[in-house]
Amino acid sequence: MEIPCPEWLQPCPIVESSPERVRVSSSRAVEPWTARFPVAVLGLVLVFCAPVARADALALRAAMQKLAPSVVRIEAARGDRGRNGTGSGVVVARERVATNCHVVRDAASVAVLSGARRWEATARQAHPQHDVCILTVPGLGLQPVDLAATDSIPVGSPVMALGYSGGFGLSPSTGTITATHAFDGAYVVQSDAGFSSGASGGGLFDESGHLLGLLTFRLPARGAYFFSVPVEWVTLAASAEVTDINPIVGVTSFWEGRPRELPYFLRATTLEAAGNVPALLELTALWLEEEPQNAQAQAFRERALSSNP
Repeated sequence: MEIPCPEWLQPCPIVESSPERVRVSSSRAVEPWTARFPVAVLGLVLVFCAPVARADALALRAAMQKLAPSVVRIEAARGDRGRNGTGSGVVVARERVATNCHVVRDAASVAVLSGARRWEATARQAHPQHDVCILTVPGLGLQPVDLAATDSIPVGSPVMALGYSGGFGLSPSTGTITATHAFDGAYVVQSDAGFSSGASGGGLFDESGHLLGLLTFRLPARGAYFFSVPVEWVTLAASAEVTDINPIVGVTSFWEGRPRELPYFLRATTLEAAGNVPALLELTALWLEEEPQNAQAQAFRERALSSNP
């Protein structure tokens, strides 16, 4: 059964599996990278997606050796539907794993896996509008990652996306931050570090190995359109009410609504990616009417005007 998702987006939802087959709930794949080469880390065969110099490859391998044990696979059992959803998660505190709510919101039970080890999550904290859920996992002895902040990281900074792309192998990709979008008290991070279905809830890390955000969704366009929800929202979700693990009903995240209900930055990014200059000019005029001092709206408008013949 396919996971419902907006047509205008290419979300990175979950991989649905059964004993007979595995199917990714998305018809679009990440654009192919110009080079791929395998590196064995901690017994895992990992694929680095981008051509890098040898020194960079060694640095990336060192980062992987540090981070790989803290990025886990999530299995979300959907009760009587007979299928499991698979995503990724990041250990953010003792016996706590952060992931996207869209990975676990339909689940009746959730398991956390690392290599051959498996733990059952017993409780959850949720901010579904932000698409952030924190799982309580008793007995989880994995090392938490260090957290960064998204309000001071500049565009162009190197990053690494790390998650279980396809739902099985732990796969990193490198890239840079291409934009940060102010929204609801934090900055949604846009990068060109690619990820695909199954990596939802994985980590976006800076060059020091600090967590910037959770890999969440991507636009169906060529180029740098991969989005991560900010680590500040992870911290906020950690203060939410602790509940049993049951399906989350009637609440969707900020990026899953109808186009006219989406944040301005997502609507503008979508139009810019599509090259729809007239619609982008119309949208930014409305945006600036509501928020006259919004620098991001002005930047979108200036780019649209400069590209308008």
